[in-house]
Amino acid sequence: MHLQENHQSSAPVFPSPHGPPPTKTLPEGMEKPQGRVAAVVPAAGSSERMGSVTPKQYIEVCGRPLVTYCLEALQSVEWMSRVVVVADDLARMREVVRGAALSKVTVIQGGGSRHRSIRVGVEALAAEEDPPDVVVVHDGARPIVPLHTLAQVVVMAQRHGAAGAVRSLVSTVVMPDAQDFLEESLVRSQYRNSEMPQAFRFGVLRDAYRKCSDEEADYGTECLALALRHCRVKAKLVPGTPQLWKVTEEKDLEVARALLPRLTRHTIVVCRTLASSQPCRTAGAAHASDPFTGAVTCREECSHVFASLEDTLRRSCKELHFSPRYDTAVSSLASVVVITNVTCHTTLVEHLKDAAADINNAAGPVIFIFNQQSHNLNPIPLSIVSLQQEVRDAFSNHSGPVTVILNSPTRTPECIKGGPDVSHDQPPPDTQRLRSLVASLLDQTSRGFHGLVLVL
Repeated sequence: MHLQENHQSSAPVFPSPHGPPPTKTLPEGMEKPQGRVAAVVPAAGSSERMGSVTPKQYIEVCGRPLVTYCLEALQSVEWMSRVVVVADDLARMREVVRGAALSKVTVIQGGGSRHRSIRVGVEALAAEEDPPDVVVVHDGARPIVPLHTLAQVVVMAQRHGAAGAVRSLVSTVVMPDAQDFLEESLVRSQYRNSEMPQAFRFGVLRDAYRKCSDEEADYGTECLALALRHCRVKAKLVPGTPQLWKVTEEKDLEVARALLPRLTRHTIVVCRTLASSQPCRTAGAAHASDPFTGAVTCREECSHVFASLEDTLRRSCKELHFSPRYDTAVSSLASVVVITNVTCHTTLVEHLKDAAADINNAAGPVIFIFNQQSHNLNPIPLSIVSLQQEVRDAFSNHSGPVTVILNSPTRTPECIKGGPDVSHDQPPPDTQRLRSLVASLLDQTSRGFHGLVLVL
């Protein structure tokens, strides 16, 4: 069996539905895994504990199937050579992989249990001409794959044969008897929760699965235990992070919907002034022509608005980027915040239409912050209701909500920055309102409020 069904494409600056996520590299000084590393992702479960008709790996979380989060995370690791996802429905999972343009990911048919599915994935890798030196196992229902934890378990597996992430127990574990009376209570401090990712020298995991019994394959869940029992390999346990949680029940989906945007999303700030002043963090090369045409211009005032919003923006996403252009490649993992000045309302609609054509329609929340300069504004030719309809029409194909904020700052830039009459502990009221509004808009996970025009 050869794992060669993938699509090749070049990686853009940001994740795009037409290319893989950007490659992630380890921080300087952190030990990098050596040799060939592959991953097996079991995602063939029926989600009995979820109580959902749709298996949880396909349930949409913030606009994307749950399984894509861990697959994109593994795809983006520079030293991860390939990923085998073991699925219940080949056609459905292949469509998910194709839609996310995951060039390293191959889909194969799963087994009747978790261990049987992992074993199928391991055997598929064993049939390759160049099987990996180390294989990582990570559940498809665990959306977060911290890079440093992944690297640690791989390095420890290379060194010791097997390794896995663990976390301290939150609750004490008790054992009942046959009549559900307390039989034994374990000392919580002596035990750990076994988490993912786990990693193994490839030969260790392959041999463990080839030696395990049918009962183990049908009812077991712990890969590290198989390595210990059948290969006498004691796994090195690596302290994990709070992000290593698994979506198992309905309540876990609510946690995922609240946390995943902040843990995985990129926010792109489109502003010529900010992009030119921060070239090392600018997304994409500067464009020869002015991206802000017609009646919309960008001036130094934008820096003051951004200064008041920076903490809010950084808390709402994993990474913050700057671009002078609207057409930076983005995906549903990205939100777009446009900060610029309005000098004339008469061509505002035309400008929004141009922006809609350039902003990738797979983007998440898109927020326009137009700073109104009252001394040179012409009368507004459209009612707010009419303008809202124009926004909805212009961005009708966009998957995320789009909001226009007409910001009328009543304070000078010096006050926004914290002048002599402004308390550094308490921001001005207009700044507080803008921060709160932007934070709420970035947390939107549906188009329920699509096309709003708000005046501050």
